[in-house]
Amino acid sequence: MRKTILLLLCCFTLSAKAQKVFNSGYFYDNDGKKVRGLITFVPSDDKFYYKTVKTADAEKIKIEDIKALVLIRLNENDSLTVLTQDGKDNKKYFGKVIAVTPTTHLYYKFKSTSSGGMMISQSPSYNSMGNGGSHITNNYSWQMSPYYSSSKAIPMYQDGNTTYELTKGNYIEVLSKAFADVPDLVKQLQNEEFKFKELDKILAEYRSRTKYPGN
Repeated sequence: MRKTILLLLCCFTLSAKAQKVFNSGYFYDNDGKKVRGLITFVPSDDKFYYKTVKTADAEKIKIEDIKALVLIRLNENDSLTVLTQDGKDNKKYFGKVIAVTPTTHLYYKFKSTSSGGMMISQSPSYNSMGNGGSHITNNYSWQMSPYYSSSKAIPMYQDGNTTYELTKGNYIEVLSKAFADVPDLVKQLQNEEFKFKELDKILAEYRSRTKYPGN
């Protein structure tokens, strides 16, 4: 997840009713049933649109009605899990896994910041073009269309059955517990050798040093 600068030029400003771009994928409903079809969504939204086939009418599905959403890509499927923030059922969001440790999961939550026109965006951010096209700076992407919105990626950590925001004020304490299987990295964190703004670097260091499955 390198820090990169994306320069998006020559984008036309369209209304929110711009043509949606649907991609193959599937979702799991609250009963665990896997439903395949065509999907379009913006990761910062609390809903997405689903079609059984290209010629079918689109159905709006609310985030509280599913457990997970998967878009099928050429090299790697992109998965988002429905999570709850601060233990509040009215604060559900689509979370992207960024690290798995023996004690917790770390995610990105996406918050909408702008739409339409020209934009310069710095990682970690997730830029969605239309309701189905988008680009995330850590190599996750969907097909582009002229209408886009920019979403800031907010780091989150799991604690019990909910998640909380990882911040400048708590990252040393939280990550020291999360990365307990890599004592040398914990020591570096507690010695403040890594700043919060270097989160991408911290995660890369953890992945390179751990043998825990999933990283």
